[in-house]
Amino acid sequence: MRPQISFQPSPLTSLFLVLASVLLTACTPAANMSLERARTDYQQAANDPAVKANASADLFAAEKLLQQAEATWEEDDDSDEVDHLSYLTSRKVDLARATANQAVSKKSFEELSGQKDQIRLQAREAEIAKLKAKKVPQGILVTLGDVLFDTARSNLKPGSLQNMYPLVEYLKRHAETRVKIDGHTDSRGSAGYNANLSQMRAEAVRTFLITNGISSARISAQGMGEDYPVATNSTAAGRQQNRRVEVTITDAPATMSPTSSGSPGSGM
Repeated sequence: MRPQISFQPSPLTSLFLVLASVLLTACTPAANMSLERARTDYQQAANDPAVKANASADLFAAEKLLQQAEATWEEDDDSDEVDHLSYLTSRKVDLARATANQAVSKKSFEELSGQKDQIRLQAREAEIAKLKAKKVPQGILVTLGDVLFDTARSNLKPGSLQNMYPLVEYLKRHAETRVKIDGHTDSRGSAGYNANLSQMRAEAVRTFLITNGISSARISAQGMGEDYPVATNSTAAGRQQNRRVEVTITDAPATMSPTSSGSPGSGM
């Protein structure tokens, strides 16, 4: 078995090692704290997907400033210049983060606004369906059939009023809308008689809406007589379709005619 030999440095050797360590430390430049902070700031921003996606120009500028600071530190150990460049790097990183946050906030706002618009659209579509209305270029059209009136009469039948309340509720919820009421008849009777009857029926619907809280300034009423049939007048079924009141709801007040307030005359 070989004897173990332990190495014990001589005092002279120990002194040499200590001196060598001191010389190496002296030759190694001390870390610059401003530069270290700038490196950390930049690295954190470079690892942030939001900053990379929305502030690439500012991030690139920060990278160039950091490289300049590092080169200055390595070349001549100019602490003042390195501190200045490091400061600029960190501020450019701050700008990149702010730009990214603004872009993310704007995107979130747009997404939220789009969701709200979609919800409002869906709610409006549901309301239109409840009214049994259809979309037309002017807005939406609600057709009230001849069940509202007895033959040759312009008074609303009590049993038909329940068909009008969904319209009232819709107009209350949408106070920005305007209403144009058109009365129509079939071709039986004279043209003058039908014009008068259709006007009175349109006025009856207008009066009902006003009585139930809809401003008269929002409503116009007009009798169209027999001039605009939607079906043939040669059959009972066709004439029934032609006897109607059409309510057009629009968001464009400028297209409305002045509110009519009087009856053109008496009739059956």
